Amino acid sequence: MKEKEPNNKAIHTEEDIPSPFDNQDIAVIVKKARRKTLLRNILISAIVSPVVLFFLYIGILQINYYKKDMMDRDLLTFKQITDPNVHSDIRPYLYRHDLFNGEVHYHTYKIIEGRPVRAEEEVYEYGVLGGFSRIDRYAEEFFELEEASESPDGSRHYYSYETMQRQMQFYHPSTQYRGYLNDFPLLAKYKGKVAELAVSFDRPYTVAEIKAMLPKEARPVWYRVQTSDAEKPQEKNDSPQPELADRVYGFDATPGNIAHGNGTEKDFLLALDAGLKIKGRYYDEYKRIYDYISHGKEKPTPADVKIIGVVVTGTTEGLLSLKGKPYVKAAVLGAMTDQ
Repeated sequence: MKEKEPNNKAIHTEEDIPSPFDNQDIAVIVKKARRKTLLRNILISAIVSPVVLFFLYIGILQINYYKKDMMDRDLLTFKQITDPNVHSDIRPYLYRHDLFNGEVHYHTYKIIEGRPVRAEEEVYEYGVLGGFSRIDRYAEEFFELEEASESPDGSRHYYSYETMQRQMQFYHPSTQYRGYLNDFPLLAKYKGKVAELAVSFDRPYTVAEIKAMLPKEARPVWYRVQTSDAEKPQEKNDSPQPELADRVYGFDATPGNIAHGNGTEKDFLLALDAGLKIKGRYYDEYKRIYDYISHGKEKPTPADVKIIGVVVTGTTEGLLSLKGKPYVKAAVLGAMTDQ
């Protein structure tokens, strides 16, 4: 029997197979691949980053415009129940902004017997990431001046630093004051003028009652609504002070200034409803007033709107026809201009 010849062929492992690349070649290839990947990433970033930044800029800018529009909406709605006889052009005469903030300037004016009278400029700032606020242009907005018709308690007229016009003041019928301003002697000093006069009543009245009892020489332009109980002094030994015009609430006497309104108590309710629906900056104040006039009811009615004052305009001679009327508890002169 033939013996099996031993297999003398060499057995090779993977380690024995010669590589076409040595270690130095592999390092070069890896280095080139990394460089190519880096260049590709840089190129992609160079193309994508400006596009992303552009759309990010457009997005933030749109938010900026949206915030400005929401501020305009809140202000326009709130002015339906504030600022007696003050009109505002909601289109700003000055508007400047950067990417995240904006500043808006509005002109305001009064109408006195068809004559426009300058009121204070209003400046507001807003932010993309926050709300808005009014900028105080003066450390003190008003200054006091003693005049001949002052009341015994030492009350003074307030003048605007910006317009140099008197500021109207209002008294609450349920509050006992040391004295009351009655500017009829002051009115008698001015001839050939037209003016606005803040009349505070002895008790609440309806629009119909007010129209019936006012003399024709005194034209109602704005009604003050009772939105709180009797005023209390700020400090224990102080006496209550009348409210300046920018601290009271009411509605325009001109029909049609509020959608579906007719210059009656219904206008005030419509304005409150509008303010509650938009849920904007002044929502809490709308809710407070709404709850106060509702007196626990689910929904207030026009009969719940108590009018405790009125702003009237007329000639200085015509406004003197209010002197001695039993319903006039106080009469404070506001802005005035030539006829």
